[in-house]
Parts: sequence; structure tokens; C-alpha cells
Amino acid sequence: MNYLELIVGFHRWKEVNPLPASAIALWHELVAVCNKAGWPEEFTVPNAVLQANAGLSRKEFDRARQLLIEFGLFQYRKSNRVDMAGRYKISGLFKRDNDTDNQRGNDRDNGRDNGRDNQRGNDRDNYKDLKDQNLNVDENKKRKYAEFVSMTEDEYHKLVDAHGSDIADACITELDNYKGASGKKYKSDYRAILTWVADKVLSKKKSGQPASGADLALKLIQEAEERERIGNQEAFRSDPEYVQ
Repeated sequence: MNYLELIVGFHRWKEVNPLPASAIALWHELVAVCNKAGWPEEFTVPNAVLQANAGLSRKEFDRARQLLIEFGLFQYRKSNRVDMAGRYKISGLFKRDNDTDNQRGNDRDNGRDNGRDNQRGNDRDNYKDLKDQNLNVDENKKRKYAEFVSMTEDEYHKLVDAHGSDIADACITELDNYKGASGKKYKSDYRAILTWVADKVLSKKKSGQPASGADLALKLIQEAEERERIGNQEAFRSDPEYVQ
């Protein structure tokens, strides 16, 4: 397999199939691992290595890998053993057949000037094939980002672009908690976030209030530690042997 051709084919494919930056980074890391291993049919690599090299959190990594699988870019088979990494397999979307590779080699050997023209024709054919294969992908398909919150990938990216990933995820958590507790349903969770959730999360952040469940837990722990510290100081001062 030609590494460069694979990357070029992928970048042409994603022009009509937008992917988040996390999925693009993971794709490149997986291809790099496969290239380093000598392009085996299947290969293994620990999740922690992929996360570190791609700069992804575990949540971002799981979401990115699922997208690559859904789009047919990679196949993944989970290991039955907890101490063994799963197996990955590159999709055949961007693979060249041997006849094309052999023809390109003959063209170079014979010094034919039409080699580049043939390559352009192959690229156009591959691009068309890739586009046709993905016409059935519903761009408006909603994905679950929390138990009670769903939106399209494009809507999530708009939130991240507007507020950053931390605030976007905090908005999803805020809405998920609200819907789970109240039973409220929205025709569009994305619109609900734009209408009131984002303002509430941003207001909490400005006032120093926790914007997410993790922030709230951290704040409660800090308050408990502060109360314990003050209590210890008062108990120490009330000791008869205490000399100020």
C-alpha cells in the first residue's frame, strides 16, 4: 500500500464527508501505526498509546473511533482479554489494486509521458467511487452525546467552535441533567442549548459556580476540606495548653 496515496485519498474523501478534528487525528495515528508495522492485514495498538499520540481524552477517543467505524474507514475487533489490545483493520476504501501499481511501475520504466494523466484519471475515478459509497450516509443523523441529549455531528462542532469543547460538554451535561430530572423533551436539543443552556453555563462560569457535575463535586470536596481545616484550628485554640 502506498502511504501517500492513502493520505491523499482520505483527504479527498473527507471533503464530502466532514469529520471532527479528533477523528481525523485518530485516523492518522492508526495509519501511522499500520505503516510502521509494515501494512499487515490486521494490527493491534493499545488505546493509551493512541490517546496520547492523538492528544485525546478517553471520551474523545471513544467517540472518534466510533465515527471511523461508522464511516467504514476502519474495522475494530475488541479483544476478549482485558490485558490485550483490540485489533484494527484499514478499510479498502483507499486501497489501490495491484494492476494499477504495476502499470504505474511500467510507465516509469518506459518513460511514458501519459503516466501522470492516467494517475489523474484514477484519482477522479476513486474520488467518484468514494462519494457514491457515502451518498447513503445521512448527514442529519443525530448521535447521542449523553443519556438524554442527542444532536448531529455538525451541530456539536458548531457548539465547540462557538464556546470550546469544555463549555460545549458542560452544556450537554447541564441539559442532560435537566431532561433526566424533569422528563422534558425538546424537538432539538441543539436549539435548547442555544436558547438557554449555554447562557446558564456561561453565567455559572462567570460567577464562579460549577458548570458541570465534576466541577460541583470538586467544589463540595474543597468546601468540606476548608470546614475541616477551620474546625481543627478552633479545636487547637480551645486546648488549655494552647499558648497564643
